[in-house]
Amino acid sequence: MGNRYSGKLRLRTHLWVMAFMAIICGISTFTVYKTLIGHNIEEIEKAGNSMARFVLEAVKEPLRARSYYALQEISMGIRNMPHLVYFDVTDEYGRSFLADRGTIRGQAFEEFDELKIDENTFIMEKEISFKGEYLGSMVMAISAQGYRERTEQVFIEIATAIALGLAIVGLLASALMERFFLIPMDQLSEAAESIGDEKFVTLSLGKRRDEIGQLAQSFNRMSKTLESRVKERTKDLSNANARLKKEIERRILLERELKKAASMDPLTSLLNRQAFEMELRSMGNSAPLCLILFDLDHFKLINDSYGHLVGDKVLKEVARLSSRHLKSLKAKICRWGGEEFLIALKEPLKTAGAVAEDLRRLIEESQDMPMPVTASFGVIETSPEEQREEAFDRADRCLYRAKERGRNKVCCAPKA
Repeated sequence: MGNRYSGKLRLRTHLWVMAFMAIICGISTFTVYKTLIGHNIEEIEKAGNSMARFVLEAVKEPLRARSYYALQEISMGIRNMPHLVYFDVTDEYGRSFLADRGTIRGQAFEEFDELKIDENTFIMEKEISFKGEYLGSMVMAISAQGYRERTEQVFIEIATAIALGLAIVGLLASALMERFFLIPMDQLSEAAESIGDEKFVTLSLGKRRDEIGQLAQSFNRMSKTLESRVKERTKDLSNANARLKKEIERRILLERELKKAASMDPLTSLLNRQAFEMELRSMGNSAPLCLILFDLDHFKLINDSYGHLVGDKVLKEVARLSSRHLKSLKAKICRWGGEEFLIALKEPLKTAGAVAEDLRRLIEESQDMPMPVTASFGVIETSPEEQREEAFDRADRCLYRAKERGRNKVCCAPKA
């Protein structure tokens, strides 16, 4: 916000300060105008009478003492007034103490009778007395036009001074506002905006005790609290994510195990019948495709003679030998049921028969069996148009023929 709006805010603030100073200047100028210029003739005459009374008191003591020097000094000061057109002081005998009147408003007046009187000039003649003793008289003639001209000049000087003074005050006020208000507000705005970006900053405005300083302190406390809470929540979220990740991994592993358990025979770890049929469908019907169905000879006798634990050990060993033997081939094997195993491989009948013969010999010659074990094999080659149930039935019949031939045999059947 500080980058986007501080310039406009500063401009508006300076304009408001200038407008306020202009209003103050206007009010002050109007007041001075009404005080100095806005007078009519009666008010000017009142002002002249007041001035005459002041001058009268000033010349009273020098007149009693017959001090011409003091009267001359007073006269010189009074004659500097631009609105004064005549001034003289006489004693009780009518003698003028200011015979050398000099020049007033560009005219040399030797006698009062020579003064040009008009409607804008009024004359004030005052007796001078002290404790009832008559000392003489004073005559003053004041021009209203001269009074106005003088007051206009004074008004211009005062108005100029007021304008310059207010301009200086306005500049100082603007500078102070920018230093103590606008810049801190910019910093507060930028700091508040940074919180949205998760950048927690600490404001440093010196040792200010005003509202701005208190606001900065409150902001710093809020920023530290938010930063602490964000770190705490981030840590909690990280821990929750870690726990969730572990839970997901555990569930994926469990799903895999469940999927494997659903597709595997629990005893031999081979595919079960349902999973094998799905794998068989994925292999397609394109030739060549052979099925090898085999079971262990006299397995019931093994269970009855040695117990089911030994029978289970035999099944596990046959599964191990079969899986290792088929590892290099694109073959699938499953426990078809009981002591029966079914193999599917994408090879011609001759190759499938050789595979079955090698596996028969491995089982017969295995030294890891608890007793001698043999197996009978039925090998068939399927055709694309043959149904799976028909193929399974042909493999079963082929196996039956191997058993009829004395067991421990491989019997092969071509396509139906």
